[in-house]
Amino acid sequence: MEFALYLQNTCGIVYKEDGIQKNPYQSIKDHGGNMIRLRQDLPPYSNSYVVNEPPVDYRSFSKVKESFQEADQVGLKTMLTFSYQSFALDPDEELNQYVAPLAWQSIATNLSILTDSVYNYTYNTLSELVSSGLVPEIVTIGNETNWRILEANVPEDDLPPYDPQRVVTLLNAGTSAVREINETYNLSIKIALHIFGASNLIWWMNTHVSLGLDFDIMGLSHYHAWHSLGTFDNWTEVVEWVQENYQKDFMILETAQLFSSGYSDNRVNILGTDNIPDGYPNPPTTTTQKDYLVDLTKEIVDAGGLGTIAWGGEWVGCDCYIYPDQYGPGSSWENKTFWDFNNNLHNGIDWMAESCQQNSLNELLHEPFINIYPLPVNSNIITIETKNIKINQISIYTILGEKKINLDLKPTIPGKLTLELPKKQFQKGYYIMQIVSSQNQSYFRKIPVN
Repeated sequence: MEFALYLQNTCGIVYKEDGIQKNPYQSIKDHGGNMIRLRQDLPPYSNSYVVNEPPVDYRSFSKVKESFQEADQVGLKTMLTFSYQSFALDPDEELNQYVAPLAWQSIATNLSILTDSVYNYTYNTLSELVSSGLVPEIVTIGNETNWRILEANVPEDDLPPYDPQRVVTLLNAGTSAVREINETYNLSIKIALHIFGASNLIWWMNTHVSLGLDFDIMGLSHYHAWHSLGTFDNWTEVVEWVQENYQKDFMILETAQLFSSGYSDNRVNILGTDNIPDGYPNPPTTTTQKDYLVDLTKEIVDAGGLGTIAWGGEWVGCDCYIYPDQYGPGSSWENKTFWDFNNNLHNGIDWMAESCQQNSLNELLHEPFINIYPLPVNSNIITIETKNIKINQISIYTILGEKKINLDLKPTIPGKLTLELPKKQFQKGYYIMQIVSSQNQSYFRKIPVN
């Protein structure tokens, strides 16, 4: 959903459902979605292709924050990806595909300074978001980081030999920032790493994890036409290999499927009908898209994985730049979105509800059902509804970590617990509730107070 607000506010796109204008974030939520993925890049957000065009800044901090707020308002969780990339260079000026952002080019060969820059940028961004009441459920460090990262802008043949320890050091600078944010603000943000292709998985994890790589979730991009399973026969084997060998969770962070072989703008489309496996309708229909995503997600979840994120489902046809390059304005993806060529929602969107009918986001992340209401808190009465856990203790903190109340309880039976809060102690804003179970496990929830 990283393009949605930009497409609406800069490109004039109107998303619709049943022919009536509707907030696309609400449509995602209403059709079974529980999490969106946003990506933040470093400046600048333009190059020579968009000199006389609006800045392509949907991945800037301010725009990412706006998208985060939109998701939060309709009850969607957010995964935030730090790519550590930018749109600074034209294609003929980018001498390798791993080049560091323009602002970091002068330090790209100084690992110590570069590591500090990654840490500080990641920490400061998250601190500002958390202080605004916006807490990502998952933070991804890097985007499809199969090989090099943050290199000098020289031809690839002139780069030093590949050094996996350098990559681990830089990725860990980002993960350390997330761990520090968790400790500072009493949060439990999970950390994902992201590569493409299951065929790369064994080599990548064996090479890098042994060097001290710190993370919680192994994430993959998988596009059927571009990636294979390698030595794995199915996704169940992939998930089990990650869990059994490295005790990490697994998730598909990017995938997509066609609902049409057509197009609605002048930009060339990528990822054609060879992305459709045997057994699905081809030429593609919305059923092709929905059934493929349902089957993939169910296999991942049934094997113990966390789930699937579809990429670019909002990148409908347009006449403005989304990627400033030689291919011009428009979408390369409009036949893989969840809105048709008239920007009307189609039934491919229902893959989310059909994939995970029995799984809320918290269940996928191996957390119990916890429902707190009414939210926002308007009075001194609040109800906490739980399943499968007994509550021993409840604490409420400010976003900055100051403890406001602490309640020690006898172990409660699962069900509804109604509490009377000293509301005069709470100013309007966001707070963090810590719920400690009888098994001494902590669960954290953000609560708004009016």
